[in-house]
This record gives sequence, C-alpha cells and structure tokens, in this order.
Amino acid sequence: KIDVPVMKMDTLIENQKVDKVDMIRMDIEGHEINAIRSMKALLERDKPWLCVEWHAPMISDTDKEEFISTLEQLGYELKAWTFRWSDYPIFGHTIVDKSDVIKHGDLRHIITSIPSQVLLLFIAPKEAEYTDPKL
Repeated sequence: KIDVPVMKMDTLIENQKVDKVDMIRMDIEGHEINAIRSMKALLERDKPWLCVEWHAPMISDTDKEEFISTLEQLGYELKAWTFRWSDYPIFGHTIVDKSDVIKHGDLRHIITSIPSQVLLLFIAPKEAEYTDPKL
C-alpha cells in the first residue's frame, strides 16, 4: 500500500502563489471531472485552455454530464478535437495521411456521440480565438 497525498488544484495554485495559468493538459484516465471540480476558481480566474485526453469508455454518463455542464457554466466551449491516434501532426510528428485530422463540433455532441474512442479535446473560453494549425 502506498499513500499518495492529494490536493485540490485551486489549493495548490494558491499555496504556490502562481500568478497565472494559461493551459492545462489532462491525461488522467477518466478522472477529468475530479480535476475540474478541484480547479473551478482557477478556471474562473485565469480562463486557461484545456487540452484533455478523453478516455470515453472509462467515464460514466453522470461524470460526462457534470464535465460538460460545469464547463458550459464556466463559459467554455470545444475549439477542436481529434482522435487520440491522429494528433501527432499537431505536436510536430509526421503521419502519412494528414486529411481530416482536426475536427470541430459541439462539446456535448462529441462527448455523447463517440462513446468508445479516446479523443484529444481542445477546450477554451468562448471568447478565446482559435485557428487550426497548418499541417
């Protein structure tokens, strides 16, 4: 047995006196709603971009709904998404077929209509500007 200390993100940011957070990358295997719950003040204050690896098969319908509604209430929207296996060009890697890598759509629709895939979601405040990267 290993005990691991856990702290809310809002508490960590306050304790460490972090001035501003611009982006948060999440790859936490279905625990995204727990992270969002722990950083509501940070999301309201700094309005960082969220890059979320979404493991749909590991997330309950209840947690999906809470994730979506919490982000909507905080003024966030989906800017772009891709299937996890196709994100390599975004990060500078080369794949043979670059067509249709970056996709767009409504967060609620994407999360509820693609139940068995791992997705990479780019989520930001509605007022944030977004342009697809050149692939």
